[in-house]
Amino acid sequence: MLIGLLCFPIQAREGLPRNISIGVLFEETQGDERKLLKEAIKKVQRDTSLLPHTELIVHWERIGFTDPYDMIEQACRIYGKSPSLMITLTSCQPSTLLQNAANVFRLPHLQIATETCRISSEFTLSMNPDVYMTDMALFSLIKLQEWTSFVVYYDTDMAYHRVQSIIESADNGNLVWEVILLRYIGDEVGTRWTSQQLKRMDGIHNYVVVFETKNVFNLLRTAGNMGMRSREYHWIVLYQGMTDTQLENVPKALGIVIFVRQQPLIIETNEEEVRGHKKKKKDRINNASIPSLYLHDSVIVAAMALDAVIKKHRHFIWPAVDPSLCRPLQSDTTVHHIGRSDTIGSQEVTDRYALMDAVRKIGIWDPVNRLNMSHTPFQSTFKVLQNRTLKIVTIEEEPFVRKTEIRPGVYEYTGFCIDILDEISRKLQFTYVLYDVPDLKYGAKVNGTWNGLVGEVAYGKADMAVAGITIMAEREEVVDFTKPYYQYALGIIISKPRTERGIFAFMEPLSGPVWGCIAAALFVVGIFLFVIARLSPYSSFNYSKKEYCECKGDDFNLKNSYWFALASLMNQGGDTAPYSISGRLLSGFWWFFTLIIIATYTANLTAFLTVSRMETPISSVEELSTQSKIKYGTIRDSSVVSFFKRSTINPYQRMWQFMNTTEVDPYVDTVTDAYRRAKGEEYAFMWDYPVLELQKRIDCDLMTVGKPFYEKGYGFVTPQGADWRDDISMSILEMRENGQLEKYRKKTWEIESECEDDAAMIRSSTNEIDIQSVAGVFYILMIGAGVSLITVSVEILYYHFLRKCCRPTITVHPNVDGKAIEVREENAIEDGKSLSNSRV
Repeated sequence: MLIGLLCFPIQAREGLPRNISIGVLFEETQGDERKLLKEAIKKVQRDTSLLPHTELIVHWERIGFTDPYDMIEQACRIYGKSPSLMITLTSCQPSTLLQNAANVFRLPHLQIATETCRISSEFTLSMNPDVYMTDMALFSLIKLQEWTSFVVYYDTDMAYHRVQSIIESADNGNLVWEVILLRYIGDEVGTRWTSQQLKRMDGIHNYVVVFETKNVFNLLRTAGNMGMRSREYHWIVLYQGMTDTQLENVPKALGIVIFVRQQPLIIETNEEEVRGHKKKKKDRINNASIPSLYLHDSVIVAAMALDAVIKKHRHFIWPAVDPSLCRPLQSDTTVHHIGRSDTIGSQEVTDRYALMDAVRKIGIWDPVNRLNMSHTPFQSTFKVLQNRTLKIVTIEEEPFVRKTEIRPGVYEYTGFCIDILDEISRKLQFTYVLYDVPDLKYGAKVNGTWNGLVGEVAYGKADMAVAGITIMAEREEVVDFTKPYYQYALGIIISKPRTERGIFAFMEPLSGPVWGCIAAALFVVGIFLFVIARLSPYSSFNYSKKEYCECKGDDFNLKNSYWFALASLMNQGGDTAPYSISGRLLSGFWWFFTLIIIATYTANLTAFLTVSRMETPISSVEELSTQSKIKYGTIRDSSVVSFFKRSTINPYQRMWQFMNTTEVDPYVDTVTDAYRRAKGEEYAFMWDYPVLELQKRIDCDLMTVGKPFYEKGYGFVTPQGADWRDDISMSILEMRENGQLEKYRKKTWEIESECEDDAAMIRSSTNEIDIQSVAGVFYILMIGAGVSLITVSVEILYYHFLRKCCRPTITVHPNVDGKAIEVREENAIEDGKSLSNSRV
């Protein structure tokens, strides 16, 4: 827009101008206008990229408004030097006259106002930001403090309109405010009247001051004299002309005053840094008034605009200003306040508004990020806890804080944290009142504002927060933490999976190959028993052929052999037992085999039937991160979210990307919602491991998986700079050393549980006996079969050897009837037995 205004008076000619002049008129109110003006001129001259072939000449005059005609005469002296544009720093009345001059001379005019002024000239541009920005900073701070009733002081008509705009913003935001509007008059009579007003404000402790003049200091001094600057009174002051030096000279009192003012943004060049001017310039800017900084920036903006016009139009001149045009101005002193113009952005002063607590910056407001508090407004300053009653905020979460209704409307708080708090309060001799955090959050920065427990303490609504809240560096930007009272890590909890039992569940203790091998062994042993019975000369089958044997017959035919093997396997025993040594050897090995198999099967069957079998879909956080079937998440705006967001390593970074891209919302509002979701769907909840460990002992449908990860600690939250924080930390350390913390921990976590142990249940799912586990007993059975075959071979050889070496002598004697009688020799051997004159 400024470039467009500069193009109005251009006339073509050959060549580039050797020099260009601009005029500067300013009211010297702070005493730093000249220094910053000279500094801006030097900066333009050092910058070789601005007007490289043209010299910038600055004509400046200090003006006063005691006589309008004298001011116009001073302005005309500048106009007589044919400036290309004018820069003015004045209050509203001189500004109006200078805007009229810009219309007459048709000359671009950059206006810097020391108060809120309106624009009446199409050639005038304002360097001041829109007052809407400042008002919104004030509105955001009042809204943050949740004030519903307060008193507003203003000093000018423009300030009154600004207050009305702030109240309209509250109406649009559905906020209900009770506001008392009072105008401050800075003379002696007005001061006495203000004192009387403040006396009648008994019971009102919140005050907002919207001033455009230095009378703000008189108002604060009057309030201090009336005793209304004590700790229980809260003052928010909106005054743009405040410098650091003036802040330090604010009348001191016990209470805290918050000032809202625009913050200068310092941009250093390399040259300045090399010369060591950085700190000196920073101090100079912080102590300069905002209008003086605008004057500095206006010179630079004007040089940039002129440079752009010269580069675009290389053949031109600016026409000389006719001084005679000043005469009509000197006779026209009528002031009109109409219209407005757009705002020119500057290089070093931006739309950022600092909230100053005494001389400490406690927050920033800007149009993009809105309100961003770094310290606690109106922070309490008591130094000791003894005989005080603290307002403590908490959040209900097992096992740290439990809330039980003992009678209608009356609740009792218990739990791990409450036990610790009771002990600390007894040692330090203070009392406390507990209340629940309204938004059920632990604390995160959302749109520049802290919510939850952290927000309650940071913004002075609570003296302390007691809960299972994680110590984090980000949170310690606005609050302090005590020494950790508990160290822990994160864990994962899911629904406990169960497998439906089939009608053949009794076969699950042994794998299929084992069952097949047992059947094969039964078949082979039956065959072996049958073959040995046929081969061994001492078996019941061969003995049944002897006249002198009392055997019942073929006890081990094929059918009986299988029946004997099966009956032995079932621990029932057979009808008969093998007669030969080889058969008995094979039977002994078979019985040993069946003993091991039946014992193994019985033990594993007992485990399968008494312990629920589980097949966990995940066993670690790494496995969870590499799959997408099971959704996972945590509590919204919690420290766990911050951990995944900041992490730069896998698998946590991969999990953060998954949680941000999944169509299903991975977050929950409370741990109760998380447990319900974990049991109702395929969802893994990541949270503090001690909390999950206790929950799985209570709720047998849930189980933790994997090892804990991301170690951290719990602490109590205190305001920043609280002197008594160290007292609480020392009490926690003493409780740790004398064993009280461990006592409270055992009381909280080591409880009886009817739920089955997760680790044992997971192990049971891998206890199906496979062939590798029982291969040894099959090898022993095969050895037994081989030994029995060797034995039957020995039996056959032995039998044939005896028949050859020990054959008996037979004598035939006639009897009385003349018939022959065959008589065996005494001590003869038949089939290995002594027959002793037996008859055949």
